[in-house]
Amino acid sequence: MRHVDPSVGWDDPAFTQPPADDGLRPGWQLTALYLGTTVVLASVYLWSIAVPGLRFFAWAASLAGLALMGFVWIVLGVVAAVRTVRKGARKVTLPLVTSLAVVPIVAVLLLGARLLDAPLRLRVELSRGQLTDYAESLLAEGRPDVVTPESIAGFPLSSVVVRDGAVFLYDIDGALFDDAGLLYLPEGQPSDVAGPMESPSFRSLGGGWWSFTASW
Repeated sequence: MRHVDPSVGWDDPAFTQPPADDGLRPGWQLTALYLGTTVVLASVYLWSIAVPGLRFFAWAASLAGLALMGFVWIVLGVVAAVRTVRKGARKVTLPLVTSLAVVPIVAVLLLGARLLDAPLRLRVELSRGQLTDYAESLLAEGRPDVVTPESIAGFPLSSVVVRDGAVFLYDIDGALFDDAGLLYLPEGQPSDVAGPMESPSFRSLGGGWWSFTASW
């Protein structure tokens, strides 16, 4: 039992001020941890696909983590449904509702980013000037034997090939068991310069740039 000093009046600020804020309540702490983990995993996933091919290990780890977050989301949905049925909607806490609302938004954004190649397109767009200047300089030299730099505009390279008026920048990560990279082709279609590439696939990035994958 708290000792009360009888010499202090009940209108004293010590009695009337609200209790000190100890930070986030447990429900919000768990929500912040859950949503923070989801956002980190989503960021790693976007980073893993921001290349012509795939950063496989980061991609696989982030997908596994996101799948776990999805399972947790299902459990939270069941908890919310049970509380609603048994005790009414007022018993569903705001932290729980926040978790249930935010995660589907993250999932939709990730799906859209993957379908549109948004991370790679953004990287290419931000580096378009540097990439184009490099490719144009190689075309101007007209030499098939090119010394491969470690990277261009932040894209690590395994090799550079110049042929038929096109520049192929092979990404060092590839696409698991396939080759992958960027193609600069100011005129024409990629199928015209595919040459010895096996089962190539091309996607336009605009401005004469394409991403490609091809079997070994």
